[in-house]
Amino acid sequence: MRRDELQLPPPPNNDRPGDRWMCGRSSGQTPCVRGPSDRGICPMERACRVKRSWYGRRRHALLVATVLLIAMLLFMIKSRHQLAIIKPGDLSNPHAQILATTVTSQRCAACHPQAANTDNLWFNASSVGHQHLTQTDACLDCHHKTIPRKVAKLAHNLDAQQLATLRLSRQRLASLAEYSDTWQDLLPGPAVDMNNIQCATCHREHRGSSADLLAISDTQCQTCHSDRFGSFATSHPDWQQWPYGRGGEISFNHATHANKYYPAKRQDGKGTPFQCAQCHQRNTNNEISRAASYRVACGSCHDEALKLETAEGLTLLALPILSPESAARVQPWPEAATGFYDGPVSPLAELLLQADPDIAKALQEIPNHDVAAVETPAAIAAAETLAQGIRQLINEFASQGQPALIKRTQRLGLTPESVQALLRALSPQLVEEARQNWFIQQAQSKLDPAADSQPTPKPKPAETNSNGTKGLPEAPRDPNDLLGSDLLGSDLPGSDLLGSDLLSGDSLLVPNPNTDTDPLALDPLGTEPLVETEPAKKSPPTNGLDFDADSMLPGGGWFRDDQGLAIRYRGSDHDDPVLKAMINIIRQLPAGMPTRERLLQNRAIAACIACHPGAIQRHGRWRSRPLSNIGQFTKFSHASHLNVAELSNCIHCHRVAGKSSSASLLTGMLAPQSPHGQMDFLPLTRESCSSCHRSGASGDNCTTCHRYHIDLRNSGTISINH
Repeated sequence: MRRDELQLPPPPNNDRPGDRWMCGRSSGQTPCVRGPSDRGICPMERACRVKRSWYGRRRHALLVATVLLIAMLLFMIKSRHQLAIIKPGDLSNPHAQILATTVTSQRCAACHPQAANTDNLWFNASSVGHQHLTQTDACLDCHHKTIPRKVAKLAHNLDAQQLATLRLSRQRLASLAEYSDTWQDLLPGPAVDMNNIQCATCHREHRGSSADLLAISDTQCQTCHSDRFGSFATSHPDWQQWPYGRGGEISFNHATHANKYYPAKRQDGKGTPFQCAQCHQRNTNNEISRAASYRVACGSCHDEALKLETAEGLTLLALPILSPESAARVQPWPEAATGFYDGPVSPLAELLLQADPDIAKALQEIPNHDVAAVETPAAIAAAETLAQGIRQLINEFASQGQPALIKRTQRLGLTPESVQALLRALSPQLVEEARQNWFIQQAQSKLDPAADSQPTPKPKPAETNSNGTKGLPEAPRDPNDLLGSDLLGSDLPGSDLLGSDLLSGDSLLVPNPNTDTDPLALDPLGTEPLVETEPAKKSPPTNGLDFDADSMLPGGGWFRDDQGLAIRYRGSDHDDPVLKAMINIIRQLPAGMPTRERLLQNRAIAACIACHPGAIQRHGRWRSRPLSNIGQFTKFSHASHLNVAELSNCIHCHRVAGKSSSASLLTGMLAPQSPHGQMDFLPLTRESCSSCHRSGASGDNCTTCHRYHIDLRNSGTISINH
């Protein structure tokens, strides 16, 4: 049947489109001409019962459903199960565990402030619970220790200047590498406010207990970045300095040790190999330690040299030598420090004396801080002022102790804790003894010259013999003795030749107490003693003139040098606490300060900084911390890689550079430099990682190796690591 032959029923003449009501007369009756009104009233005299049209019935049903829905919502909001009904989804495990002990009615209010108010405030954005408050602010109530509030909404938590620095570094690296343009580069730039990025942009809650709040897709990363990349293996930029641009607290040249020192070290005729695992050992978490201890890794080679360097120690103060005229004007002044002008000013004494403006001015008049160079009257007057200042410094320390020096250093901006660490082992009694020996005893000896001289002991009276002579006690007379007292008596001529002097207690027949050998033990035909005798023992030194710091202070310490009229410190060896405290004080001094530069030239200080360059820049940078790159975009863990047999060998990725120049090894690339200015390692290539990090294998998502949040509170610097 054709379409035009299809018989359709006639349309109703009483149901017009858009009308809610239609005439109620039956089909056999004549319908109204105008039909019912909008209110459903028939205008005829004999009104019929109007009925709803299809449009009217549909509209009526929609109205009834809306009313029922509103009623149900009001019922649910007012019921005790309202939180479970309106909850959009389950929380993630970390947040659910935190709120597990919270009262059910307060769980939503923990993160949604509007939930603590009345129900109608949920739909009022200008309510008290929402004023000047975003969801990010609620997140930071708990996470402010991880991310500071002032940078939480900034892209990568970096301000505009830091982001601009990164772009410049990125462009500089881009000029040294070849980039392949992809279709992603044709996409428009990001339309994101880099200074107002909310937490919920990347971290979506209420997606179930197993959802990962930290999961960020590549699409989210590519949304903001103007340089868009395809897969990691094909279009990711190559790197030139990763991971060798990070450095550390300990300066160590891998290339020099591997290529020079270890091949030269022979054991049993063979060279000792350079083993990475000797210093970089695995811990319980299968991670690589930053470095081994000094005793394990360094002491066998560096102990002797380090002991010689640290034995130089520090000089707290030393008395300069003045001319007799200057010494007379500075009285009291030790006679041992009187003669020709001589003696350099120790940098530590110079630092302590600078707290006095007059002495600080006098120090500027002494050429090269050496009293031996004074010639002009102004320089001589400055040397005398310096001598008085040193004597005053000794008196203050001897009478007031450490607080006197701490008070001086506070004027220079040094912290009391750092000065206490330096002086902790220095007793004021030692300084008081120096003051007594150098100044007070000399002053007393000048006032009473007889005080210095020792009384000469009176000789013990000799016994008088019966013959009137003095000497040994008289022995019994033997009549057969031809050499008796009669023959040797004083009555014979020439008796004075063999008199009491020869036969007295001081004669040759009696051992001389002042000699080391008994004369009777000598062989008359030779020079060797017939009887073995013990050598005379020397008494230990009892004054500063004979004090040997090398033998008496092997563990280091402060001592009084009476020969140089100085108070010095002898360092021990590695990890000397006083030398570390001195470096902490130097760190607080302003850069370019002459005293600071002189302190850095000290042999003991220079030996410490040679291996610990970070200690002079930041406090506590002595030991190498665990591998952490929290201040960088790149994150890496050895633990997962060491499970692969091929990667368990360090040199698979970390190849120590040879003796070739960096130009021949890295043509057109940045050469990573060690703290000594020499290349340590060859750069790691992208192919070394892309062999495993592919889609479907180990994964090549952006967040596999890169983090979004950058924490600069500890590192202070940022690095793109490419």
